[in-house]
Amino acid sequence: MPMQVDGSARQESPRGRGPAARRASRAALVLLSVVCGCVSAQQRLFQGEALLARGEWDAAAEAFVAALDGEGLSQLERDRAAVGEARAFIGRGDLVGAEARLRRLSDQLSAKWYYLGRIQEARKDREGAIAHYRRALERRHGGDTALRLARLIGGEARSFEELLAAARVLRSGGELEGARALEAAAEAWRGLLAGAPAGRLLEGLVRHERFLSTYPSTVVLRARLLEQAGDRARADLAWAIDTDPPPSLAFVEWARERRAQDAIARGDMEALARALERADKRSAARVRELLAVGRLWRGDRAGAQALWRATVDAGGEAAPLAAARLAASLELEGRKEEAARVWPTTGSPDDARLALLRARRAARRGDLLGGCALLAASARSMLEGAEAARADDLLACGALLRAALAAYAHGDDARAAGLARSVVQAVPLEPASLAVLAERVDGAPEAQGTTLAALQRARLARSLRAGDLAEARRLVGWWKVQRMEQGRGHEDPELEAFREVLERFLHAGLREGLVLGRAADAAKLLAVLDLPPADPLLARLRACDCLRRLDGLPAPRGLAALPSGVALRGHLAVPARGLHFSAVAVTRTRAGGWILDLPGAFRASFRNDGALAAFLGAPLDELRWAEHLADVDPTQPPEAWRRGPPPKQPLQVE
Repeated sequence: MPMQVDGSARQESPRGRGPAARRASRAALVLLSVVCGCVSAQQRLFQGEALLARGEWDAAAEAFVAALDGEGLSQLERDRAAVGEARAFIGRGDLVGAEARLRRLSDQLSAKWYYLGRIQEARKDREGAIAHYRRALERRHGGDTALRLARLIGGEARSFEELLAAARVLRSGGELEGARALEAAAEAWRGLLAGAPAGRLLEGLVRHERFLSTYPSTVVLRARLLEQAGDRARADLAWAIDTDPPPSLAFVEWARERRAQDAIARGDMEALARALERADKRSAARVRELLAVGRLWRGDRAGAQALWRATVDAGGEAAPLAAARLAASLELEGRKEEAARVWPTTGSPDDARLALLRARRAARRGDLLGGCALLAASARSMLEGAEAARADDLLACGALLRAALAAYAHGDDARAAGLARSVVQAVPLEPASLAVLAERVDGAPEAQGTTLAALQRARLARSLRAGDLAEARRLVGWWKVQRMEQGRGHEDPELEAFREVLERFLHAGLREGLVLGRAADAAKLLAVLDLPPADPLLARLRACDCLRRLDGLPAPRGLAALPSGVALRGHLAVPARGLHFSAVAVTRTRAGGWILDLPGAFRASFRNDGALAAFLGAPLDELRWAEHLADVDPTQPPEAWRRGPPPKQPLQVE
């Protein structure tokens, strides 16, 4: 038979003994060992168990270690000593040390799993403790194992099935009285759900009241029955859930919500008001949300809005979602100004329900792409039911709209129109997709935000391809206004993509004009686009050798003109030394230094311009940056056109 450790149900505490009494007890044991001479391993084992019973944790652990180090112990006694040492560690609060010692024992030892369950219970790991107690019962561990396991299963039960499972555990452990009490409670719970008279159900619990009063779940059951029977005074006392140990916060919140939902089901508004007064903010918000949904089903939009306002006024973590629901409802009624004041400025970015409401709002306002970006950044796994389908629809429509914009930018109007119509059919309430069919921005006022930026980028690529510099100039002006409104460092990704299209065209157009000897045309291009001399795009262009022959560009030129945080890739020539660096990247740091990347994963850092110039052997404004840009398509990504000739003299780096 597996070993049974005696006293597993005994309270491990000092029993009120003070430090002086404990020292005297320990001294007496030491004196006994001296008088008796040599102390055997068995005596050390008995000493450890006596010290353990008195709460002398450190002395008990030492005695058990001494017993294990001695000779003459049977395997049963060695197991008792090892378990005793772990119990001493539990007593002094060292759960890690206790667990490490228990893990060394045989899996067939029932006490191992019992005390591992005690450890997990102390750590508030309910599932872990249940698993360990089950293994202890399988090995016939007695004591309070069945009681502890049943309490974990049924103590905070939220269904009568859990109470029945706890009752089966008690029966298997021989605790028949407790099993009968939980079975009676489960039957009463089943009757409550079936609509049986509450008075009769309460009578069936009276004789088990002493046992059931220790289970939070059955205390809540009694409170529900009392309230159903109209005994509000006794129900209020029961709803306090005064058990030892007290219930968890999560169970208390569930119980308060259950009380409010029962009041809703009975139509007892007085009981509902009393339940909401005693509920915490989060529980009250969930109940109001349930009521608001019911009001909407009945067509009472004003009643739902009043409930959302109450949650907003109460504050707490549920307030942003309630504010978003209220604002969305106001917008559907055309009360846009009031809705704009209500829309929340705070809220968890991981709240998928809030992200979905914001995404819908963005789509209704003409920014379908922005709405899809909000959804993609949220925790979509939290979405359920119809909301999940709605989120998938928005994401799919965003992908269709992006494809339509790309087709429009490349001049495929028929494909763009077809894709845009697909978006309209899938989400008829979202007008942003219509913007892609308009010839001018003025004809599509419904496009806003990210969607408008993407449309403008498509129009820029289209106008540059067609050589319509007047349209390009107008679009560049719009882009500058947007950048100023958003502020430095907070640009929309679509605005950054707009900048990339413009930059590719400038590189390609200026290079082509200069190579063909039409410097005046290249200068005219800059004048038409109306870029100021300090524009970051021009600063980057000045770093290329092709612009050194263009009149009117102020100094500095070459690498000295490169803005911080921007990398140039290509081929760098140092004429003074006859060297050619192939496929390099040069980046100016924000601190004014430089980072130079060379083939072979070689990277060098330089503190300032002088250090880089000394390494390369020439002033920065004399360095030649070579880019081969023949047959350039400015609408393609940079990797497609930034190519260079093979190096003439590759640099050898040790």
